[in-house]
Amino acid sequence: MTVQPLNITAAVKTTPPQDHQSNEAAPLIARSNRLPEILSRLKSLSAPQIEKIYARAIQHKEPFGKAAIHLGLATAKDVKAALAIQFGYHFDKSENVKVPPALITVAQPFSDMAEGFRLLRTELLTNENGDGARLISIAGAAPGTGSSLVAANLAIAFAQLGRRTLLIDARLRNPQQANLFATKAQYGLEDLVDGSAELADALAPCCIRNLSLLASPAKSHDPQAILSSQGFAHFIGEASHQFDSVVIDTTTGTKVADGRYVWALTKSVLLVARKNNSRVDDLRKLSRHIQSCGANAVGTVMMG
Repeated sequence: MTVQPLNITAAVKTTPPQDHQSNEAAPLIARSNRLPEILSRLKSLSAPQIEKIYARAIQHKEPFGKAAIHLGLATAKDVKAALAIQFGYHFDKSENVKVPPALITVAQPFSDMAEGFRLLRTELLTNENGDGARLISIAGAAPGTGSSLVAANLAIAFAQLGRRTLLIDARLRNPQQANLFATKAQYGLEDLVDGSAELADALAPCCIRNLSLLASPAKSHDPQAILSSQGFAHFIGEASHQFDSVVIDTTTGTKVADGRYVWALTKSVLLVARKNNSRVDDLRKLSRHIQSCGANAVGTVMMG
């Protein structure tokens, strides 16, 4: 992978993120008393099993997670994953966690490609205001360029610096992030926008510390209605204040208008092309579409 920066300019004016320990971050990230619900979803626990755990917890005056472990209905790893989802942080890999090969910056940290993602991270962090590192969309010049892979690994690269990072799968016609992270998503953007889920409940299990993953469980029937809604704009605004970096995986190519709604909000867009595959004309068309939204193309990643 090679990185070919274009004119990296200040694009988004956002309020600096709040202290991670402050109570102001709590409304979006943390929701109390949700561990039973999250653990139930992760382990497919039945209502009688949940009641059994509650009874044990009350009888022995112990936390819900500890009671579930004692009853053999969950493992310590299950409880750790549930707590991670509840409070918006995620655990690092260990001997019990297999890192998916697509997560190159973790699975192959000393490879040339991983170094390329770190270089890309540096380019975004060291522009005039670092705005591209705060809120950025990823867009492929055409299908098959690897833009979702770039979005995943760039988000991980930010998280590895200790930046609280949110990765959003906004490819609602063809979601990719759940597959790349080898995880399952029960909720996605559609559920957040229509109010049927909170972010803390919608985050998918993820093995990267400081990285929160909002994947998508299935294709959406009406992506444009979701991405053009006030609910989506409000969510992106809130996320940009609560996280140090927000990376959004958007649609590829120029024929689908879905990405335009996202680009108009983030203002910074990273283009992705594939060597000996993507056409220069496709990149030019995509750049024009981005500019027409009032956004800037902050760089181009050429995948080998």
